[in-house]
Amino acid sequence: MKKLYKLKYLITLLLICSFMNSNIHLQAQDCTVTLQTARNMYTEGDIEGIPELLKGCIKSGFTKEEKVQAYKLIIQVYLFEDKLQQAEETLLKLKKTNPVYEIDYANDGAEFISLFNEYETKAFLSVGIFGGTNFPSIQITEPFSTNNLKSYNPNYQGASGRFQAGVKVIYQPYNNIELHFEPNFMKTSFSYTSTFDDFFEANNQTSISFDEAFSFINFPVSVTYNYTHKNIVPYIKAGLNLSYLVSATIQLPKKDYLNTSVLTAVTGTDIPVNNYRTKITKNVLFGLGIKYKFPLFFLYAEAVQSIAMDNLVLKSEIYSNTELYGKYQYVDDFIKMHNFTINGGVVYSFYQHKKKEH
Repeated sequence: MKKLYKLKYLITLLLICSFMNSNIHLQAQDCTVTLQTARNMYTEGDIEGIPELLKGCIKSGFTKEEKVQAYKLIIQVYLFEDKLQQAEETLLKLKKTNPVYEIDYANDGAEFISLFNEYETKAFLSVGIFGGTNFPSIQITEPFSTNNLKSYNPNYQGASGRFQAGVKVIYQPYNNIELHFEPNFMKTSFSYTSTFDDFFEANNQTSISFDEAFSFINFPVSVTYNYTHKNIVPYIKAGLNLSYLVSATIQLPKKDYLNTSVLTAVTGTDIPVNNYRTKITKNVLFGLGIKYKFPLFFLYAEAVQSIAMDNLVLKSEIYSNTELYGKYQYVDDFIKMHNFTINGGVVYSFYQHKKKEH
C-alpha cells in the first residue's frame, strides 16, 4: 500500500513539473510572438500601444536579448512621440539589462544612436578573487656570523610551498586609469645554507642549513594604466604594499665535521622567530598584466615585482635567541626579502551609467 502511495505521489509530482515546464515554454513562445507583433506595429506606424503591449513580457517572459530589443523599440516610440524623459528612463533600463550593449549603426536609427551616445557607461567598481605563486629573493644588507666574516659565505634560495590568495577591488576614476586594492594571504619561504669554522672546536667545521617559512597578510594598493584593444587589455601597474607578519618559523639542523667525517648532527623542532622579525614591512610594487574582457567580467594574469624597503630581521634582536646562538652557533644576517609574484584571477564589474557633461 505504501509503495502504491509513493508511486502516485511521484507521478503527480512529475505531472506538475511537466505542466509548469510547458507553461514556461508556452510563455516564452508567446513573448517571442508579442515582440514580433510590436515590431510589425512599429513598421506600420501603429506605435501608440507598443509600450503597453511589451510591458508584461518585459516583467517576465523575455530572454535578456529580447528584453533589450523591446527596450529599443519602446525608446524609438518615445522619441517619435517627443517623450524624451521616458526615452531616457527606458535607455537606462536597457543599459542596466546589458551594460556593454554596442550600437548597431546600420539598424538602430539615428535618433536612438544620438540619445545612446549622450550617456557614458563605465565599470566604476569591480570585485574579484585571485591566486598565484611567489619567488622570494634575499638581499643581505649586513652579514653577521659567530665566526670570521671573511670566510662567511651564506647562500639564500627560495624554498617550496609558496602561494598567495586574496580579493581584488578596483575603482576606475578615469577611462584608462584604475586604483587597485588587493588584500591577500601569503605563504612564502627561503632556504639558507652556510659552512664555516666551528666557534668552539678549532679543527671542526659547521654546516648549517634550514628553511624559514613565513605567513603574511598583505595590503597592496596600486595604480594601473590600461592599453585597451577591444577585448584584450594589457596594463602596467605601480604601487605600495604593507605586509603584516603573521608567523615566522625555522627548522635548523646542524652538522659538525672533522675533515670529511660527520661528528654530530643536531636537529631541533620548529623554532618560532616572530619576535626577531619586523612585524610590518613596506614594499614598492611594479608589474605588467593582461586582461581578457567578457561582457560582465574579465580574466587576468599578471607578474609583479615587490621591492622591500625595510629589513626583515630586527637588528636589536639578532643575539637574543639563545637557542639559535648557543645550540646552533647561528645568528641572523640583516636582510631584506624581495618577492616576484605571478597571479591570475577573475573579476566581476559593476557599471555606472550617466549623462555626459556638455
